[in-house]
Order: sequence, then structure tokens, then C-alpha cells
Amino acid sequence: MKEMYDSLTGVYDTQGYYNKVENSHPGLVTICVDISGMKNINMTYGYTTGDHVLKRTAHILTRVFDHAIIGRFNDDAFFIRTNEAGLLEKVEKSVRYSKYYKGDISVSLKIGIYLGEAGENAHLACDRARMALGTIKNDFSKYYQYYNQKMSENYENRRYIIEHFEDAIFNKYIKVYYQPIMYAMSNSVASLEALARWDDPIKGFLSPGDFIDVLESVNLCYQLDLYILEQVCIDMKEYLKQGKEIVSTSINLSPNDFLNIDMVAAVKEVVDYHGIDHHHFIIEITESAFIKDPKTLKKAVDGFHNEGFQVWMDDFGSGYSSLNILKEYNFDLIKIDMGFLRHLEDYPKGKLIIKHMVELARDLNINTLVEGVEISYHVMYLRGIGCDLLQGFYFSKPIPLGDQLHTLLAEHVDVNDAYYNDIDKAFYHLDHTTMPIELRKEIEQIAYSLIEYQPGMIHFIKGNHTYLDFLEAHDLYNSQEYRLPTTKGFEEAIQTAIASKQWVFYEESSSHYEFSKGWIYPIRKKPHSNIWALMLIMNR
Repeated sequence: MKEMYDSLTGVYDTQGYYNKVENSHPGLVTICVDISGMKNINMTYGYTTGDHVLKRTAHILTRVFDHAIIGRFNDDAFFIRTNEAGLLEKVEKSVRYSKYYKGDISVSLKIGIYLGEAGENAHLACDRARMALGTIKNDFSKYYQYYNQKMSENYENRRYIIEHFEDAIFNKYIKVYYQPIMYAMSNSVASLEALARWDDPIKGFLSPGDFIDVLESVNLCYQLDLYILEQVCIDMKEYLKQGKEIVSTSINLSPNDFLNIDMVAAVKEVVDYHGIDHHHFIIEITESAFIKDPKTLKKAVDGFHNEGFQVWMDDFGSGYSSLNILKEYNFDLIKIDMGFLRHLEDYPKGKLIIKHMVELARDLNINTLVEGVEISYHVMYLRGIGCDLLQGFYFSKPIPLGDQLHTLLAEHVDVNDAYYNDIDKAFYHLDHTTMPIELRKEIEQIAYSLIEYQPGMIHFIKGNHTYLDFLEAHDLYNSQEYRLPTTKGFEEAIQTAIASKQWVFYEESSSHYEFSKGWIYPIRKKPHSNIWALMLIMNR
């Protein structure tokens, strides 16, 4: 049988490689070798240099893997059939010898390894070696990877998603789930986030982690994002038909969306087709997008703002360029990555990082949202440091449009925005001139909080760090919504403060803690209710 060789490198070409493997017994190990950044080498240094890199790589592989079958399949991929003897040593040598080329050109190899079985199809072996390599192509910490069965499962799932995506859109197997975003101060719904869920008739329920990355890798995510936007518009129109008020909704856009089409024009076209005001929509863009293509994203952010859309940065703090991005772009809100909340109660540094993020955003006139809120400790801490919005399973998991979402919205509606703005300002800008003299100098060291009072009950809204430490020490973070019954003496002090509109001193014993004393000051009454907001300063 005539042997076929690659004219540039002298190793076998694709068919020659397969013919040789099928007619000889060099071993059961199949290796796929890829030259990272080959396209960049060709573009920067020219194709003559690129060809020389290929020839040199083929020469190194031939020297290191002696008695092996080596073939070049496409522009920069080589396949090797060999045995296991000294395998990793040979892999390491290939990478080391290839690295130093000349001048400022550095050559990096990525290697996938498949340990095959006797009688196995050579094409299948090459596919599996290529799969192994694909898992580390963008991982700079690894230069080789062995194949495992999970890779085949992932490959099949990937193939299924790509082949059935269009059908899922057409048949509406992909559905919109909504997760509420809450005002930190009032626990009322501020907006919703629209999230994609794929309910497949064959594969069953697919989470975003199963299909988002796959669609991004083949530049199909923009179609998904526009489809989700379309479904949100349809849901909003249905709300309007029923005479209900629209809740602003955020739409996630993939970084790759902006590389494929003019997303500002595309989003505007969909929303305008359905006749819905732009201010009802929030555009969420992940932090990583601004690192990939800053010029395109700058134009897009400005474009969305010019069209009346809000723009939020998602996953703030997850990358290395967060502060630079804040300097260069105008965002309405930053969404702080949920990773900062993990085990928050056990890591003082984590608390400080979130606190200073919120303070920095406030100084820049940017609102803040923290996602991943799961326990009452998170709620109280984030309120206390001035976070504007909260999101997480503590309030609700993502749910489809239906009775459950309608009920949630109905139960968490609050139209007292001015009231909450006023009492929030009062908390952060205490008027020291109205305080008793003995408090003015030591206010920063004293525990103080913002509370709501209605006869017989107080509701803790937020507190300074000293107050939060007090709650933690007395295990009051576990109190349901931080609501406690008032004692007779405390109730009388509150009533006196409201009537006099002055600071009133109180002393009391409580079943929740041994002894407490301090000062109470009324801020304002909540409209259409018997609820009062007050400042509570504890002096124990």
C-alpha cells in the first residue's frame, strides 16, 4: 500500500497515518498534539515562520517519540500512535524542546492522551485523544490531559445541544424562569431576572450550566438571549392585558453576543416590535465581557443608555480588572459576585471586601446588588452596610410564570419608595446636633440601628458593625425577620419619643438579653400605616 506523507513536515498525512496504524502494531496509546497560538504566530510573524514552527515541531516529535507513527491532520495538529513506555517523560520533553524557538517567539504545546484497547478503531482513538486535549485548550496550568469516559458523555451532550437547539427554540422547550430581586430595605420586589431553563422531551430538565457554555462556544448564545427577550416581552404584554403593572426585568447578554451582531439594535428591535417602554428592561453584561472586547462593549453600554435601557455589570469582583472597568464605563448598578457571600460569617476579610465595594459604588453613584443571599445573616449584614438590592434563594428560587410568581409579586409590593429613601439617608447621615451631648463623641463606637415599630413589635432593618456584632453575640440573627416583641418600658419610651420628636433615654430587661439601655429617636411615619421608623442607639 502506498504510504502518504505531509509535504511540509515529512510525517504522515491523515490517510497515511490511518493506513499505517491499521497495518502495524506500534502500541495502544494515541496522542493529539496542538500548537497553541499558531494563528497568532502566522498573523504576527508570517506564514514562512509558521511553516518553520510546524516543521520544527514535527522534527522534535519524531526525535522524542522514536519508533512511533506520527501524522499531521490539519494546520497545527499532530497525532502520534505509540506505547506507554516512558510516556510522560516523552510528553514533557516534547513540550520543553518546543518551547524555545527563537527571538521573542515562544511555542506552547497542548497534548491529549488516550490509552486505547486492542482492536479499537483508530478514528475513535484519535477522537478521544482530541477530546482530552480540548478540555485543557484554554487552561494555562496544564499541558497534557488523559482521556476519561466523562469526556465522551460531555461530547455527546454537547453534540445533542448543538443539533437540537433550533428545535428547542421552535417548540419552546426552552422556557423563561424568573427570580425576584428585592429591595434590601423593605423586602419588596424591585425587579425580576429572566433566566433560561431547557425542559427537553428526551434529556429532561437541563440547567444553564448544561447548555450556555456550549452555545457560547459555537456563537449561538445571541439567538438564545434574543429568544429569552422575546418571551419576556410576550409575558409583559400578557400582564398588561390583565391590567397588572409591569415589573422591570433584567436580561443576561453573553460576551460573545456583541461579537456576532449589533446587540443594541437587535434588543431595540424586539422590544419596539412588542411596543413596551425601554425603561422596563435591564441589560446585564458579565464583567468578563469588558475584558474581551472593551471598545465594542463601551459602544454598546453607551448605546443601551441612549435608548433608555439600564445597564448592570454582572459578577462584579470575579475578574482582575473590576476597578478599571468601573473607571471607564457608566453602569447603573454592579452585581457583586455571589462568591463573596460563601461562609461570610466565618471570614472577617470577606465582610470588609463587600463593605468597601458597596461604599465605593455609593461614592461613584452606582447602585449595588449582591446575589447568592441564602440565610438571614446575609440579609442583615448587607442591609447594614448599605447594599441596595438583594437576590437569592433566601427570597425565592427561579420560578416560571404562573400562580406562584403572581402570589410572590402580590405579597411583596411596596409603593413607599420615598419613605425608605428618607430613613436610609437618616441612617447614614446621623444629625449629631440633635443627639444628647454624651453620645456625640463616641457614636462610632456605640451600637446603633434603624428599626420599624408598630404597637407591640419592633422590626430591625439595619445596623452599624457594632450593632451587628451585638446581634451575633446574642444569636438574634436567627430571629424571624428580626422581629421582637416590645416590653412595656420600651414601648413607653418609643411613644414618648414619637410624641416629643426628640431623643428619649430607655432602660429595660428582656428575655432576649440580660439588660439594655440607650436612646430612641423618631425619623418618620410610614404612609398609610401605624408604623414608625426610629433610630435606636444602644449604650450598654
